[in-house]
Amino acid sequence: MGQSWGNSNASITTATNDFQLPSNPHYWKNKKPYEGYWQQDVYYQIKAKLNDTQERIDGTEKLAYTNNSPNTLHQAFFHLYQNAVQPGSLVDELYRINKTKVAYGEYEAQQLGTIVHSIVINGKSVPFSIQNTLLKIDLPEPLKSGESIDFRFSS
Repeated sequence: MGQSWGNSNASITTATNDFQLPSNPHYWKNKKPYEGYWQQDVYYQIKAKLNDTQERIDGTEKLAYTNNSPNTLHQAFFHLYQNAVQPGSLVDELYRINKTKVAYGEYEAQQLGTIVHSIVINGKSVPFSIQNTLLKIDLPEPLKSGESIDFRFSS
């Protein structure tokens, strides 16, 4: 199944992120295994539409990212796992080397993988690059420890 982000006029509604509340016993900040432990916080709001006929998912996404590391971040990376299973991919090469027969669907046969139309940060479209399964964004401003940023994947 392929993915295409931002291909529709869908809007993202705001939902509450109750996960980070101090009363949530499952939130990592409320159960640190040792002093100095940290995890990045990512809160996703996704609106998606499945198109069975074309074997694809169209949608929009808002991603709120909090840098809990002690480091200032200058780049952000996202995995595009769908890109691993299409002709010409690294997995395809592994199949070829191991002489494994693969039947790709119509979408994968077109080598479309995950299509990202645009990424917006702080109201401005930002450049990005995709190599195999990795999407890379150079952040327009450094993201310091404790700061948050919103990514919007849309057209």
